[in-house]
Amino acid sequence: MELRGDEEIRVAADSFNKMAESLQKGIEDRENFLKYAGHELKTPLAKAKFALEMRDFDMLKKSINDMDSLVKEILDMHLLSGGNLNREFFGIQTLITESLAKLYISEEENIEIEFENFSVYGDVYYMSTALKNLIDNALKYTERFPVKIVAKDFKIDVVSYGKELKRDFNSYKVPFKKEDSKGYGLGLSIVETIVKKHGFSFLYEHKEGKNVFSIKFGENFCRLLSR
Repeated sequence: MELRGDEEIRVAADSFNKMAESLQKGIEDRENFLKYAGHELKTPLAKAKFALEMRDFDMLKKSINDMDSLVKEILDMHLLSGGNLNREFFGIQTLITESLAKLYISEEENIEIEFENFSVYGDVYYMSTALKNLIDNALKYTERFPVKIVAKDFKIDVVSYGKELKRDFNSYKVPFKKEDSKGYGLGLSIVETIVKKHGFSFLYEHKEGKNVFSIKFGENFCRLLSR
């Protein structure tokens, strides 16, 4: 509604516009949430079906556990949009360890880690989820190994080899994707949500044949630790 007329009418129109924007955002958030849930559940569901056909019950059990964890993670993310963070100081090494623990890595030599000893003020559960997603994408789409995790200067980089990615920070679209793959980067929307909720910065650049995804914490949220 246009803001015109008497002051009372302009105030009412402004309130109506804010309500309409809030409802629209709620609808778009719900659509984005359902899109993400459907996309992320496809892989463990396909693995479960394959395991059942092969009568591989160990793989079936792992796939079911993966789906259970994923559903919890998705619901947690949905609640995060309107909830509060459980902030505390935690070491950057703890963040990296927690993130890697959420992944199933068969060959540890595919990852190189370099870090300075500093702590971050944030929610370690959600931040480890965000970093886990960055590492997972790097491992899946790198053109060669190793993938590097570099934490220094109050930020953390996940570096992998590959062509430059398209960049699109539209809140309701995939933030990053490859030219030939519509699916790449859908999981990065969860990273962006977590990082923005914390007040950190989520950055991307391509240099020397490498894709670099960064979470910049900033000096106000960090402190150096002695080794």
